[in-house]
Amino acid sequence: GIFDISHMGEVIVAGPNAEAVLNYLLTNDVSRVAVGQAQYTLLCNDAGGILDDLILYRLEPTVFLLVVNASRIADDFVWLNTRANRSVVLDNISDRTAALALQGPQAAAFLPEAGTLRPFHVGTFPIAGIICRVARTGYTGEDGFEILCDANDAVALWNHFLDAGVTPCGLGARDTLRLEMGYPLHGQDITEQTTPLEAGLGRFVALDKDDFIGREALLNQKNTGCARRLVAFRMTEKSPPPRPSSIAPRVLAAPPCPTTVEPAPPLPDVPVFCPPVPPTPAAAGELPYPGCPDCPGTVADNPSAPACPGCPDCPASPRPLSSPG
Repeated sequence: GIFDISHMGEVIVAGPNAEAVLNYLLTNDVSRVAVGQAQYTLLCNDAGGILDDLILYRLEPTVFLLVVNASRIADDFVWLNTRANRSVVLDNISDRTAALALQGPQAAAFLPEAGTLRPFHVGTFPIAGIICRVARTGYTGEDGFEILCDANDAVALWNHFLDAGVTPCGLGARDTLRLEMGYPLHGQDITEQTTPLEAGLGRFVALDKDDFIGREALLNQKNTGCARRLVAFRMTEKSPPPRPSSIAPRVLAAPPCPTTVEPAPPLPDVPVFCPPVPPTPAAAGELPYPGCPDCPGTVADNPSAPACPGCPDCPASPRPLSSPG
């Protein structure tokens, strides 16, 4: 299917020190990203809270593209501008850029121009006479591509795929697909009050690199342990799950965060949601809320994040939470 994801934000970061600046601003190790590669990473505040999760693309040795969440475009750009030094130039190209996501097991058949592109790699290709930046990435858990073009070419590009027989899909479908994969949504499953370690995203934090924003707080949390953590929770009944705010006073050691609640297609009418729970490990199939009769459900697989499968040397592959160097 084809999704219109033009609501996403795009920021260019360029300059001779762009790699060093981004390595300070972001949690993952940007130095691992070669030209033409992509990396999932996080933008954190000084307390280690997640300001945004994003995909970084290295377009040239000193030019990077950041694709950020729609609700965070303005805030991210201000944050980056106030903390990046003058050796880099930041350009918010969101209003000038359209984005489509071609997703599904047959995606490559409808985009032969980029069929040889490896997962979490990016390149420039002509599609229907339109110059596009194409990445083999996505937010659905399926194979596919995310395609950026000039906003003026968006309708023509969209119609090209419809004419080829691709099914248009809405963002509600995209949200269900990402939840099935356990991909977090900023503002719902992760917020500024959530750290990567609490969200199960510690493998995208390179504590062994030089100092970066939030490192001290995250290192301290790694050493002392988390007061809560995010899990996927599958209801065993058709009743809606309780809101975290109603659970927190009884069983949570820390304030709750907003969570996603969705019907899970593999189990019709059975909602899945991602609540914060106490840090005591709960295996899949266990109840995360001991003594909570309002929680008729079990822990599902842990939340995940978009990452490159089967490429151990790829900078997008998850890394174990590293120790400080």
